[in-house]
Amino acid sequence: MSLLVESWKNQDLKKMEALTFEESGNIQQQDYFDKLYFKRNKAMTEKIKGYLGQEENFFVIVGSGHLVGDKGILALLKKAGYHVE
Repeated sequence: MSLLVESWKNQDLKKMEALTFEESGNIQQQDYFDKLYFKRNKAMTEKIKGYLGQEENFFVIVGSGHLVGDKGILALLKKAGYHVE
């Protein structure tokens, strides 16, 4: 956990991804990661996109594991054409 917090503080997304999904290659864990992260990421991204189309400001909080990787919310927003920093 301390390595995950350290990588978050250093904005090291690659390290965060590696630490969060180190067991995702395990065939027995794939369903777990799909349900806990990837399916939820799609749903949360759609919700966020709805917020981005409005004039108001919104503050969105998600767990760090939902931000990283090619199936993470940041990547999904980029794929949808949004500018993400």
